[in-house]
This record gives sequence, C-alpha cells and structure tokens, in this order.
Amino acid sequence: MIDLVLNNFKNPEKYGFSSFYRINVHNIKSPKDLLKIKDKIIIVKGSEFNYEVLSNSSVDILLDPEPEEARDFLHHRNSGLNKPLTDLAYKKNIIIAFSISRILNSKNQAELLGRIKQNIQICKKSRVPILISSFASNEYELRHYNDIKTFALFLGLSTQDFKLSSELFEKLLKDKEEVITPGLRILKK
Repeated sequence: MIDLVLNNFKNPEKYGFSSFYRINVHNIKSPKDLLKIKDKIIIVKGSEFNYEVLSNSSVDILLDPEPEEARDFLHHRNSGLNKPLTDLAYKKNIIIAFSISRILNSKNQAELLGRIKQNIQICKKSRVPILISSFASNEYELRHYNDIKTFALFLGLSTQDFKLSSELFEKLLKDKEEVITPGLRILKK
C-alpha cells in the first residue's frame, strides 16, 4: 500500500504502508493554468473550476472538490460535486481524492465531513474511483493505514471499495510508467 504525502518522510512501515509517494498538488487560478502543468501524474486541488478540471483529460486526480469558504444552500450542501460532474469524471477516468490532513486542519470539521460524505455518495452512484489518503505535509498529519481504513468506513466506503482505492494509485503509477507521451505507450511482449 502506498500513502500519498506532500513532503519526504521515512519509515512507511511504521504507519502500515509499503512506501510513501511524494506528490505535487496544483492550485489553479484559471482554467488556462491546466495547460502549464507538466507533471507525470497531475493532481489538481478542487476549486470553483471543478468542471474545467474534470473536462481536461490530462488530469489524473481531483483532490478535495469541496469549496473552502462556501456557504451551503437552503436545501442542500454546497459540496463542489454533483451528478453531471461525477459522470464526467467517470467518462474521463479521473479519480476523486479526499485528504485526511485537510480534515485535521479544518476549522469547521463537521461541515467538511458532511460535504465529504455527500461527495462520496455521489461518486459511488456514478462509479467514480475514490481515493482517501493522508496527503500529509508534516509528520503530525501522518496516519496509520488502519486509521485511514476505519475513517473511510465511517465516510461511507465499504471494505472492498477501500481496498480498490488503495490499489488504484499503484495501478495509475504502472499505467503512467508505460506512457511515453499522450497517445504513445510501451507495449510488452
């Protein structure tokens, strides 16, 4: 199992993982910023441009689609995702990811947890791949694999869904290793 982190950490075995994978998360200010990203695996933080991010087929992961300071509507939550957006994510094969460190550092955890639960329900209806990881920027945000698994069960994922999400990023890494450029892939005999 791999945990996604924002800094270099040691001893992944201490936390129940085989390795840590350091990632870069991109905050976009406009849809044009997506064209400038040249990483192997493109991870974009959710914003008011979720539709544009999910429309772009070069994006691999949308992290935390919930808006930071948005107010909820009168009859439903403003969770950043809806059924058409998750259908688009399914069509473009984009993973929706949720960060444990964002929940730990949130000022209003109850509201954020409600939005995450709603987004997970919407993603499950559309069969969109879901990834829950620590995305830790310091050692105090790291969590053990079993803690993340228990938290994922609390959020509404089944044990089978969590196992699939754990293997999902490893599969994405293997697929990206075989790609030389978009549209050109190394074939094995």
